[in-house]
Amino acid sequence: MSPVNAMDQKQEEVVSNGDDDEQVVGPAECSLQNVVELLDEVERQVECHRRKALSLKTEQEQLERTLKTLAALPEEMGLGDADREDMAAHVDRLSRRLGGVDVSVLVKRDPSQEEALTVVERKLDELVLGIQQRHPDAPATLRGFLAAASVDRESERERAVKAAVDPKFEGFLLSCASEDQKRVKEKLERIQTCTKAVEDAECDREEASTDSPADQN
Repeated sequence: MSPVNAMDQKQEEVVSNGDDDEQVVGPAECSLQNVVELLDEVERQVECHRRKALSLKTEQEQLERTLKTLAALPEEMGLGDADREDMAAHVDRLSRRLGGVDVSVLVKRDPSQEEALTVVERKLDELVLGIQQRHPDAPATLRGFLAAASVDRESERERAVKAAVDPKFEGFLLSCASEDQKRVKEKLERIQTCTKAVEDAECDREEASTDSPADQN
């Protein structure tokens, strides 16, 4: 039921007095009560709408990062010119389709939160670049960032076992707005998922190339 329909229904309700007689609620009282309930319901829907939009925005950004990673794969995989061109055309087509989707969510931030978010996003970009370039420190950096983003869900001991927290990244992240903190954590989890998928695919190719000579014999 929509908030407006709920309000209409409330206006038709009656209350009982001590003599078991029905008495219609006065218009002013009924109107005020309904408006307050309607505002509460709209607030819940607004927050739900914002969460959905933030989730879509995070998903869109991750898709952009994934496409950038895929764009660099043909060179690393040593594909032929024809295959590289086909893959590049496919990535370009998907990038243009994704670019046609505009998802925007305004998060209110003070100057210090804006500055902290800028630093965090720069570190995320550096992390993705390090993963793409296969920098040896990239996996440890990712684990440290993830541990820092999970500070509210794990005990100190569990975090220490899981990974060494990057204290600088944690400090900047905690200085961000709460919605930005959640979005950054989701980004890191998606980066980890994407990275593992690429690693698994490479392992499968290596195993296949290793098994090929034996199969031929």
